[in-house]
Amino acid sequence: MRLHHWIKNGLLLVVPGLHVQQAGGQDLVALAAGFFLFGLAASGGYILNDLFDRSSDRRHRTKRYRPVAAGTLNAAVAAVGALALLIGSVGGGLLLDTEFGGLLAAYVAACLFYSTVVKKVAGVDVVFLSALLCLRVIAGAVLISTPVPFWLLGCAGLLFLGLACAKRHGELIGLSDHMALPRRGYSGCHADALFRGGILACAGATVLLPLSATMLPTSMGGTASMLVLAVSAVQAVWLWHFWSRVVAGTAGDDPVAFALQDRLSFGCLAVVVGGAALHSMGPFWKPLF
Repeated sequence: MRLHHWIKNGLLLVVPGLHVQQAGGQDLVALAAGFFLFGLAASGGYILNDLFDRSSDRRHRTKRYRPVAAGTLNAAVAAVGALALLIGSVGGGLLLDTEFGGLLAAYVAACLFYSTVVKKVAGVDVVFLSALLCLRVIAGAVLISTPVPFWLLGCAGLLFLGLACAKRHGELIGLSDHMALPRRGYSGCHADALFRGGILACAGATVLLPLSATMLPTSMGGTASMLVLAVSAVQAVWLWHFWSRVVAGTAGDDPVAFALQDRLSFGCLAVVVGGAALHSMGPFWKPLF
């Protein structure tokens, strides 16, 4: 079920984090439920992906240990479990909020399309992955009935595109130019292009995010701008650290797994959470801004 990837559902909190001063108890309950439902949907998608990829996973150095590929989980049981997770998550989403449920249904459909078609098309797959992550940002805004700023989607899209490129680059390390990834559109010759594309996308996100602090409405208060600037600095530090590990070949092929095992990543997260907490106390800090 890849439970460690549930951390990506924290993206639902991005827009609410900017509006935390206006958030009520009902919003927090809805966001918690949305986090859980997106996690169920993502886990169902991962199980189906393992079913589709079980033949190629058996030839992979690490993926061959996944339950479906290793044969420790019956394929029929896995299929039933995946469908139950997907249908249950969408049903729960519709009960929570019809618009949110519609986005969750679109996410499930997009995941199925990705697993069967898009993941085999080089270049298109990383763009598609970044769009799926942006969908989480939009879903969080829907739960608190707030529009998503265009600049925020631009920053998020560039950042996620860069990390998706880094993920694919990590999977190609050690492959010769003519060796291909099973069920993927990539071979070893794509590694350099993915590396350059990832660096450019992350650099774009690093430049765009601090500029966006000037685009915040004055109604959100000065602490919102300070929060965006603080997150910009943290993002720049973390990306420099992450890409230096990519260059050294020690980042692996999963940015989420890397972050969960990295001390600096936890430090960066603590700074962001602390900044959001200060922003939520805006009235106490308002005289300073």
